[in-house]
Amino acid sequence: MTIATYFETIREHLVIVAFINDFRIIKQVDRCNNGHLRARIRFTDNSQLEFSEFAELDANGNIRVM
Repeated sequence: MTIATYFETIREHLVIVAFINDFRIIKQVDRCNNGHLRARIRFTDNSQLEFSEFAELDANGNIRVM
């Protein structure tokens, strides 16, 4: 799995979760061996969560989240 594919998987999960009203990707950087994703989620109760994730591929091709 590439970093871009991993971030797309996160986006797909955010779309289908019933208690998420809306989300916005604030920043996404995809490089060959690492990347950064920052997003803001608004839940159905109108609360918000902002998160940031840095991910990198290890020597075996596995994604590690920092």
